[in-house]
Amino acid sequence: MTTGLTTQQDRTRQNGQTPFGILAVAAHELKAPLSAVQVYLELMKTRAAGDDIAAYDHILGRSLIRLETMRQLILDIIELARIEAGRRPDFKRVDVAMLAAKVISDFGDIARADDIHIELKTSGHAYINASIPEIEIILNNLVSNAIKYNKSSGKVTVSVRTMNGSVIIEVTDTGIGIAAEDMDQIFTEFSRIKNDKTVAIEGTGLGLAIVRKITQVYNGSITVRSEPGNGSTFTVVLCC
Repeated sequence: MTTGLTTQQDRTRQNGQTPFGILAVAAHELKAPLSAVQVYLELMKTRAAGDDIAAYDHILGRSLIRLETMRQLILDIIELARIEAGRRPDFKRVDVAMLAAKVISDFGDIARADDIHIELKTSGHAYINASIPEIEIILNNLVSNAIKYNKSSGKVTVSVRTMNGSVIIEVTDTGIGIAAEDMDQIFTEFSRIKNDKTVAIEGTGLGLAIVRKITQVYNGSITVRSEPGNGSTFTVVLCC
């Protein structure tokens, strides 16, 4: 048992975080939304807005956003722990193109609310022996980010194809882009780019780190091409 624990600790350290370090950062990340929800609830309890129903609706809305941030952070930490522990779900023959179509459909309402058009490009089926939940995590994170960091009336293009025995997923957006000096940190756990364009965007800082770890399990890779103001393209290669 000691050997297994040591091996897991070593593997986690090699990935840049000790187990205690991850928990410490997670606790820190949870403090802000928890404090915000506490303040919002105290405002409602003391009827700080008087009889202004619209004000209370706004407070409830902000509370729900903060709670969703905490929920997603906890789910991301669980997923990260599962990958680090080497626990793998069942594999089956998966059509990544069909999964991409499903994910795009799931994000349809969110995209339309921001007047963002999502397009799927595929030459047909793209099969891989994989875990459906893991492929969905990759697609969900990339499409979600492409919407969140896009511009109003922007566009997201999801491309799925096969090449040399691998499945290649590309997600391109017309969003705010990423500066060259920020490229290295976006795949690091709990790392988020903070500037005047991203300050109001909610996120856990774990999504891309999880995507990278999943691609590594498939002996694959994730890369990004981007330019500030001109959008980004994330490319995932998964070996069949």
